[in-house]
Amino acid sequence: MKGGDPKRLLAVIGGSTVGAVTVVDGRDAISNRADVGERGCLELIDVRLHLLPSGSRYSVAEAPAPLRHFVEIITRRTAQA
Repeated sequence: MKGGDPKRLLAVIGGSTVGAVTVVDGRDAISNRADVGERGCLELIDVRLHLLPSGSRYSVAEAPAPLRHFVEIITRRTAQA
């Protein structure tokens, strides 16, 4: 990661060898959640998974496109709240 605006930085806080943040991005997912009963099985298709190890830092501008897009959307939603 290169230098840049700290407001455009995604940092995973924690020790460098322990833990991670798991981001499940279901924006494009297809699911049977409306039809599944109390004891039914949930079906999820086309789910994106991002596993960000502890100590990682990402410049939003330089992050891989799927992660960058996800961060921009959640940042926008948080700012509007």
